Amino acid sequence: MFPESPQEGPQREINTSCQALLALNDIRKEYPGVVALDDVSFDLMEGEIHALLGSNGAGKSTLINVMSGAVVPEAGCITINGELIAFRSPLEALAAGIHVIHQEPALAPDLSVLDNIFLGREIRTRSGEIDRKAEKVAASEAFSKLDVEFDLDILVASLGFGQRQLVEIAKAILESPRVLILDEPTSALSESESTKLFSLLKSMVEQNVGVIYVSHRLDEIAPLCSRATVLRDGHSIGTFPTEELDRARLVSLISGNISMTEMSELAKQGERLLEIKGLSCVNIFDDVSFSVHRGETLVLTGLIGSGRTEILETIFGLREASSGVIGIDGRALKIATPSDAIAAGLALIPEDRPGQGVALNLSINDNITLPSLKRFLGYMGLSASKQKAHSVQKMSDLSIRAISEKDRTGSLSGGNQQKVVLAKCLTTNTQIFLFDEPTQGIDVGGKAEIYALIERLKQKGCAVLVVSSDLEEVLHIADRVLTLKNGSITGSFDRSTMSAEQIVAAITHGV
Repeated sequence: MFPESPQEGPQREINTSCQALLALNDIRKEYPGVVALDDVSFDLMEGEIHALLGSNGAGKSTLINVMSGAVVPEAGCITINGELIAFRSPLEALAAGIHVIHQEPALAPDLSVLDNIFLGREIRTRSGEIDRKAEKVAASEAFSKLDVEFDLDILVASLGFGQRQLVEIAKAILESPRVLILDEPTSALSESESTKLFSLLKSMVEQNVGVIYVSHRLDEIAPLCSRATVLRDGHSIGTFPTEELDRARLVSLISGNISMTEMSELAKQGERLLEIKGLSCVNIFDDVSFSVHRGETLVLTGLIGSGRTEILETIFGLREASSGVIGIDGRALKIATPSDAIAAGLALIPEDRPGQGVALNLSINDNITLPSLKRFLGYMGLSASKQKAHSVQKMSDLSIRAISEKDRTGSLSGGNQQKVVLAKCLTTNTQIFLFDEPTQGIDVGGKAEIYALIERLKQKGCAVLVVSSDLEEVLHIADRVLTLKNGSITGSFDRSTMSAEQIVAAITHGV
């Protein structure tokens, strides 16, 4: 994504000597074998945007869950405006004015946008009937504060990930929260949508709303937030005025001096492995042609609605092409289903992890091994020991943080869920990897690990096709970049010609 940095300028002064709007003191939370939070303290003032930072597994999600009543700590206390309070459920926290927008939108896909916004809190007439007219007026006003237009009657299932995030934000606006907690809010938003969100947050703090802002996009922090609290391994490293923090210092605090591994020199590329000719999908993208060589990473980038994700879905058999040819290793193939794609040696690592990437209710072991059970057969049938050994090895290779391979995948952080998706794809005989936003919601250290994995795939002679809206990531991993706008390719850049300015111009103006 290419969000403009929040407008530069002095932050609104926060008098931290005053009583905190929300304070957590010496919070401790344990799970079997894991101390998730160890005497963590955090405070939020009225009219403040306070960043909460840390790697996946650092304790951010657990602390958010404590604030929002989803988790009860073993020790510590919470106060609101100095009054001691103990949340026993998310409903109690919501009643106290604490609203959370989670990284993964929690919406009902088979209901409309309007029904999702007012689910459980419908506006009713005096006779008890739902007042659809009043609901539409209120929802439209919420979206107008974001400066976006929405078809309120459309099913959420038909919306993209970023659009669902906007629906969640609109819901929060209508709650009139005292405390708003945002977990990776810009991870799927376009440049203009992110900029509008920043403006909305600044207007909310002018009304003395307290905002807790969780993001791995470190460039957003200093211009937007007054203070930043950093967690690492369940401990609070400290709270700092953002004016004292630069990017290098933040990376050091968050990761414990883990630095981003620079990509190696461009690997020697082999023959064309994936070739796309004249691929079209009605009303989405038109006449798209490109190729990806062995040992190459090609990145497709553009704003939401540019057709970037839909191109991957069509190549993988999730969408039907209206015209065009998909060629693999010199042979034209008909890929009508994901099964056809997998048989042809393709793997898709999707943007929507819970919906398409992993089965959240299954164990890590099951998610990693189910796509290729044949390889784990022994003389007596399926070998549980072979499955376990393979899963444990992949967990080690990808630094998946869990107690064991038996853990439910849904209990993992977003970044660790993504690593499970990657482990699953690495279990199959894949030579073409399709990554859709591969590091969305993943911390600095985790990004470095995934970039290193992409590099290893290249060195093995695989072809890597990536969709990314993170400009820094695009410049970091791409051997070539194709820019998209309104379903058409608007620019092509290689290592010698690509620059941030050229890419932004190509995706926004088509030049």
